[in-house]
Amino acid sequence: MNAVSESAYLLGHASQEHMRLIRQAETLAPHTSRLLRLAGIARGQLVLDIGSGVGDVAQLAAELVGTSGRVVGLERDPNALRVARRRAGEAGAAQIEFRECDLNSMRIEGQFDAIVGRFVLMFLPDPGATIRRLVRLLRPGGVFVSQEPAWSMFYPACARLPLRAACGRALCDAFIQSGARPDMGLELHAAMLAAGLTEPRTVIEVPTTTNAHGDQWLPDLLATVRSRTGAAFNGGEWLEPMGTLSERLGREVDSAKAFAPLVPLIGTYARSVPLSLHF
Repeated sequence: MNAVSESAYLLGHASQEHMRLIRQAETLAPHTSRLLRLAGIARGQLVLDIGSGVGDVAQLAAELVGTSGRVVGLERDPNALRVARRRAGEAGAAQIEFRECDLNSMRIEGQFDAIVGRFVLMFLPDPGATIRRLVRLLRPGGVFVSQEPAWSMFYPACARLPLRAACGRALCDAFIQSGARPDMGLELHAAMLAAGLTEPRTVIEVPTTTNAHGDQWLPDLLATVRSRTGAAFNGGEWLEPMGTLSERLGREVDSAKAFAPLVPLIGTYARSVPLSLHF
């Protein structure tokens, strides 16, 4: 998720952000794993993971390709790379190799069976151009898989949860001000077609909070964004005190007898043109 320059990446690269990513990844793991399986990630494949962050998506891909496959993770933040390498070592995932690389100026060669990424394209200045560059690294018939948010779909799910909706709007405002695309998921289908990929398939899932990490997801994000751009929340008195926000969000859900949505995830996968279709 840390694929762009420090100035453009709203969430930063501090150690606290690395821990937040790990907590977030635990909540998102089943949704991302399902998408990778649907896209056909399987044993023995060579997979490129873009914007690896602290390595969570790379580890999910490694579980699917097994010891006969290989995962190459690209990440520009050397501190995140150290964390990712340590965690992969602790997990015994020797089939993962992490490389320091900025997607905006990457120099990498190879023919991959799959290219995967989660919450990466939304932070890039020109995601369409990046997809077009990456597609050249796919073998004929290889698959490009991306999972991105669709924040505009978050608010209808929060119709009975005004505090939760306000948190989402504050985050989206901050994302937009930073140049990020909070609705990148809605752009994936068209971007993949424009890059020459074929027959995009889309899966939409709305995670809900089912554990402590999920319950803390919104307060975690808001705390990170506010520490980076304090001005983004001017007029957000509803945030205070931040230390009780998680509890207040929980009370709101209980009072409304509603489920608590996280951001909707749009996962899209599409294939490069097989050699048999080249003329």
